Amino acid sequence: MTQLKSFLPLEKDTKLSGQVWADAYAKGPLQSLQQMSGPFTAGGFFNVSNLYYSDKNLPQPIKNGNIKATLQNSGGVADNTAIDISAAHIEIGNDPVDFSLKLTKPVTTMNFDGHAKGRLTLGNLKQFGMLPNGTTLSGLLQADAGFAGSQAAISKGGYDQINMNGNALLSNVAYQSSTTQEALKIPNAKISFNNKLITLENTTASYMGSQLTANGSLSNLIGYMAGKQSLGGNLNLNADQIDLNKWMGTTASNTTSTNTTTASTSTATTAPFAVPANMNLNIHTTANTLVYDKVNYSNISGTLHLADEKIELQNIKANALDGSLLINGSYATRVNKEKPDISLTYDIKDMDVQKTFYAFNTMQSLMPIGKFLAGKLSSQLSLTGNLKQDMFPLLNSLTGKGNLLLLKGVLAKFAPLEKIASVLDVDRLQSISLKDIKNYIEFSNGKVLVKPFTVKVDDIEMEIAGLHGFDQSIDYGIKMKLPRAYMGSKGNILVNNLISSANAKGIPVKMSDIINLSLKLTGTISSPSLSVNLKDVAVDVLADIKNQAEDFAKAKADSLKQKAKDSLNVIKSKAEQKAKEALAEKGIDTANLNIKNAKDTIVKRVTDTLKKKAKDSLKSKIKKLFN
Repeated sequence: MTQLKSFLPLEKDTKLSGQVWADAYAKGPLQSLQQMSGPFTAGGFFNVSNLYYSDKNLPQPIKNGNIKATLQNSGGVADNTAIDISAAHIEIGNDPVDFSLKLTKPVTTMNFDGHAKGRLTLGNLKQFGMLPNGTTLSGLLQADAGFAGSQAAISKGGYDQINMNGNALLSNVAYQSSTTQEALKIPNAKISFNNKLITLENTTASYMGSQLTANGSLSNLIGYMAGKQSLGGNLNLNADQIDLNKWMGTTASNTTSTNTTTASTSTATTAPFAVPANMNLNIHTTANTLVYDKVNYSNISGTLHLADEKIELQNIKANALDGSLLINGSYATRVNKEKPDISLTYDIKDMDVQKTFYAFNTMQSLMPIGKFLAGKLSSQLSLTGNLKQDMFPLLNSLTGKGNLLLLKGVLAKFAPLEKIASVLDVDRLQSISLKDIKNYIEFSNGKVLVKPFTVKVDDIEMEIAGLHGFDQSIDYGIKMKLPRAYMGSKGNILVNNLISSANAKGIPVKMSDIINLSLKLTGTISSPSLSVNLKDVAVDVLADIKNQAEDFAKAKADSLKQKAKDSLNVIKSKAEQKAKEALAEKGIDTANLNIKNAKDTIVKRVTDTLKKKAKDSLKSKIKKLFN
């Protein structure tokens, strides 16, 4: 091969050596090569031994190359050519590769049938420029694979016509990108594959202090890599412990409360996790412990389903905050990658109120009373909304409903309650014991509607309903039955004055041992204002709250309708673009296609359906609000 330098222009510093044996023949009229197939035959062999090649652009030399190949053609037409590399061996650096390959119909379908077996030192990939800047990779890959099919099948998406079988073994792999703090280490991973499935066996890994094991299978890998099909499969992932704060590059949020706000901050600087497209994966996961934000979870299990740029959480179970929880829902970046959409339904049982309040900034907004409440809480809640870039909820985007059940607790140092106790001069309301108190809530646009519920403290009975804002503002009505015996002198003077004022206006109010009062709480949680009237004199405070509830329900329905419309527009636009790209790939001119009319018809049908559902939902909410 060194003699080739005399008639092949090789670049400076290029080294080429080895031996070549070749023999070829051709027989028949030349017209066969130019026109149609005819009485023409050609063939020969091509053998190479001790091949060595290196140049300045090739970090690792190709050496010890031995290749045996034959070529046959019958009829003279190029597509009748058959190439058979019956045996080949090369070494890239110190990594040997043995392979064979048969090619037929190279012009029309490019049929191939081959086999390869070899070893690859993964660290060498960086030398070939196959890794992004800042990425390090080390370890060893050993593979033995057979493959057969055609380029024509791949071009038409017939990936099921590609036959593959073999296995691969990864050992001592360490991978770290420029965006990760530590390397993912895989001591060993065994992979077997065929044209339908890739099976992962006996895989162990470690990352950010977590010891991981995994197994399962993947499907449609070829179609996925070609960007034509979704990657399917089922994987099982088990971990001893996971610190998601480390995994996500965040630290536990610092949550502080002021007179009017509750803020949560995080050190996260990266964009939200974008769910990959073209996936249909089920990941069944278990973990002994998991840390996220400031909460420690244990005995975690559940399934993650990845599809259509969405992660569905299916029956995620865990123990936390002295209780248990069950979560179902979704996280999606199909519509908005900067502010991911979330939809969650959770069921918590027997959680510590104080720990729950300080653990979740969402609970601080939905249940600000939790700061002053000690005890056990159970709750069912469903919500939709968006996350910020730090992966914490965008509070004003949250819409939902649920219930809160206080199993047993003590409410103390709660400013609105202290205000009532002070104005009415009832000492026993300064701190109260509560049991089995259940209330139903709805929330939207930064406000929480609390439906009527009853609290009894000794012989004091209070029916409470109202609204509070995520900004800590309050607007509550209370119907109270209060024994006069519990009131001090200041409270009795207040009641006597209210009775005298009513009588002076010609409203007959009788003195009794039980006083029926109508209370109105406004202001903020930390600085409440209280107005007190006799029930027989004042406007029904709960009726006033009901009017506000109707406005709340309408605003909530409008908000949901607008969000659905915005999401529909984004999805519609993406679908239209995807359709145009598909047509363009087939060579169809989309410039003159009347896509708009068909699109508008679909949009009108969906919009009409959304309007009807919103209208029916609004009527139902108003009708059943105080049932």
